[in-house]
Amino acid sequence: MTSIIEQMEPGFGCWEGECAGCAVFGPVNDIGLCAGCEQKLERDFIRNRDWAYSAAAFGPNEKQCEDMCRQVVKEFGESFELIAPSQAKDNGPNRKRRKRKQKKRNKAGGNSGHNAGN
Repeated sequence: MTSIIEQMEPGFGCWEGECAGCAVFGPVNDIGLCAGCEQKLERDFIRNRDWAYSAAAFGPNEKQCEDMCRQVVKEFGESFELIAPSQAKDNGPNRKRRKRKQKKRNKAGGNSGHNAGN
């Protein structure tokens, strides 16, 4: 006899389609990823410590999750495999200079299209 959850949630590969990660046509899961890309995504969540999104992090305590992160980095490296890294906030030394230049350009350009013709 199957459980209610097994009846409600289809298993992996119930759909045929193009993988959103690698564009290969074949069995995909509910978010459109093939088995290989699903594993890459899971490792990326673990690397990024996105415990709320990681299925593997459901249950283990914080120390076990950190151990899992170290293991993933050791086996597969630090760089993301599927997701794009988040953009770091620009606090470089040239930030103020760029902002001043942008303000000068905006002043020189006048309305630059906003309410032009009014």
